Amino acid sequence: WVEGDGVYRTTDGGANWTAANTGLFTSIGPLAIDPSAPETIYASSGDGVSKSIDGGASWTEISNSTDGHSFRGLAIQRMAWSKTAVNVVAASTMFAAHGSNASYSNTLQGIYYSTDSGSTWRLAKASEDANGTLLTSVASSHSIVWNPADHKFYAQLRYHGIYVSKPDDPSAFYRLPAQPDTAGAGTLNDAGACPQVGSTSTCPMFRGEIAINPIRNEIYTWWI
Repeated sequence: WVEGDGVYRTTDGGANWTAANTGLFTSIGPLAIDPSAPETIYASSGDGVSKSIDGGASWTEISNSTDGHSFRGLAIQRMAWSKTAVNVVAASTMFAAHGSNASYSNTLQGIYYSTDSGSTWRLAKASEDANGTLLTSVASSHSIVWNPADHKFYAQLRYHGIYVSKPDDPSAFYRLPAQPDTAGAGTLNDAGACPQVGSTSTCPMFRGEIAINPIRNEIYTWWI
């Protein structure tokens, strides 16, 4: 995240562009549009998330989650909406390189979710399995998707692996028992290199992406 020129909008296929930055911090990252409300746009910055309900004409900053976590110094990487529970959305987040909160006081990275179309947010829980112990450290997340075949959210957690939610409920995620990697030392399936509860840089998943083929219920992922 570096200081930029904000958001621009075109309504004629790119022939002309206008700035859409009223109330918006201009150092921003990813943009996301609510599929059930196309005039609702989210912009991520090092100071949290800004929301527009009028196609970018004006913006309102959301600076905190309702469970007491500041969004200062936090950047949203991806957002995913449920298509069956239309008010449910989840976001993968990480600490930003640019932002007003140098110490990240009371700021936690991880997966945040909303049940009111992004008006308010809460930090999702993550555990080693569906009924397991919560993670002892909060991990950044670079990718999250919603799978229409099973109505579940899938996310990558740095130094942990692939995690999944219950159907249309991103309030809690658990680690997939079978990770997308080969067996053997130093892989995602190696409990020594990639412990389920603790976090260690020996776990090979640093960042990557997840993609869904909704027609065939296929999930693709890559990581480094």
